[in-house]
Amino acid sequence: MTLDTKTKGILICLCGMACFGWMDAASKTLSTQLPPVQILWVRYALSIPLALVLAMPGGLRTTLRSARPKLQIARAVFIAAEMTFVVVGYQTVPLADAHAIFALTPLLVTALSVPLLGEQVGLRRWIAVGVGLCGVLIIVRPGFAEISPGMLIMLGCAGMYAIYQVMTRIAGRYDAAATSMVWQTVGGTIALSLVGPFFWIDPTGEQWLLLGVVAALGVIGHFGLVLALQYAPAVVVQPFTYTMLIWAAISGWVVFGDVPGPYVVVGALVIVASGLYAAWRERLRAQPG
Repeated sequence: MTLDTKTKGILICLCGMACFGWMDAASKTLSTQLPPVQILWVRYALSIPLALVLAMPGGLRTTLRSARPKLQIARAVFIAAEMTFVVVGYQTVPLADAHAIFALTPLLVTALSVPLLGEQVGLRRWIAVGVGLCGVLIIVRPGFAEISPGMLIMLGCAGMYAIYQVMTRIAGRYDAAATSMVWQTVGGTIALSLVGPFFWIDPTGEQWLLLGVVAALGVIGHFGLVLALQYAPAVVVQPFTYTMLIWAAISGWVVFGDVPGPYVVVGALVIVASGLYAAWRERLRAQPG
């Protein structure tokens, strides 16, 4: 049986989300043993081969040529900082709880696309954003439960990741996807290299193995997402990125014994439903006529 290109894109996306789910479990394990900056530094350094693979079809010199180098540098530093804070948050926040918050990111991108990208967002998608924020309130329950610093960090990271995605959209108007990927990987490695040595702790053999697992799963996941978007449009792929929540819950339960509480489950369902509705409206808007 021959699969159509959209189905291939969806299946590749699902595999990529599984890689990210187990990568986060390995990162959370390491976060209590090694400094977050060190973990990200090693991961970035080992991801450079992926960037070189992406650069090969168009030639390294051509791929490195950017029409907006300052924007690309800002993207690289911004996402490296965001990922470092994510690892810090993993020290105290269960994976499923963290990814329930991250599920808000597409809705935040929708909200930010109005002032930063000049896009038009209709009333229905604004309602979806508002409902998604209610989902976050269900999870956090301000006034009813103590809000941990880790949860606040994750909320901040969701906002940072949304800004990064908007920056990526802007960069996509001028540079190819491979160019953005190479600049992000190389630029992030350079930025972390400036601070990484000050936080270095010699890893044990087991920790080196976990660092290798984090890097490998990150490379495969990112490459899979890029490949999925080559087979299928973003509006088709995006809803399936929510399966990351399932893998976060599974890996968190298997590795750490964390079981999502009822408020996390309900809040996550509200956020995902809002995100899927917003994606559906975006898909309708993208269709001719």
